[in-house]
Amino acid sequence: ESKMKMHFPNATTAILLYLILTTVIFLSLAQNRPSPLAVSLLVFNNINSLICLWEICLLRHIETIRIDYITLRRRYVGKEFIAVFKFLSSPIGPADVFSGKFWSRIWSTYALYDQSYQNPESYGFFIDVGNGHVTLLPTLYFNYAIIAGTGSSLTTPLLVGIVGVAMYWQELYGTIIYIFSYIRNKRYIGFSSIEVILFVVMTNGMWIVFPALGLHFCWRVLGEGTLDALSFAK
Repeated sequence: ESKMKMHFPNATTAILLYLILTTVIFLSLAQNRPSPLAVSLLVFNNINSLICLWEICLLRHIETIRIDYITLRRRYVGKEFIAVFKFLSSPIGPADVFSGKFWSRIWSTYALYDQSYQNPESYGFFIDVGNGHVTLLPTLYFNYAIIAGTGSSLTTPLLVGIVGVAMYWQELYGTIIYIFSYIRNKRYIGFSSIEVILFVVMTNGMWIVFPALGLHFCWRVLGEGTLDALSFAK
């Protein structure tokens, strides 16, 4: 069970392909050339949109996640890293790409590091389910604002600023509270520092750094009354 084998195509290649395609498509449609900072927000939003889809799966397949988690916990106790590798390197077919049940495995695997994600009564469960159902459309809208700029009547500075502030603040605040909850309840006990940094701090830290950057942009948009804060190259 501890033997690790890489398959192609696998879950990781599917994830990378989604991020590359969505980023290339959005950038190809841009009316002006976005600055590096605008592009970084675009890439983050694409990551968040994928996570939103997974978070919808978290709600729909929580019972499957709980059963899978119990199996994984028994099989990989003390070697959770191997479970992560096995999922990311697991083979994926065309049907799996659009299968909520397949992608729900990411939560049963992550639950090895934080049991909240197999517990539908926990904060971790609901903050992610909430993010998935609430921020997907605003995320896509903000990406549209990045590529359309002032060329669309739907992307007024007031609307872009309000939507962006609401979305990024929710992501930032929710993540800070989640990390505090994780530390306060000492869920890191039993895992190496490297594992906690890789699978908890770095992955969740993205939802602090980039939303903070997004808030900075949105406050400028609202304060200046223009979309110049998104730094479109004329």
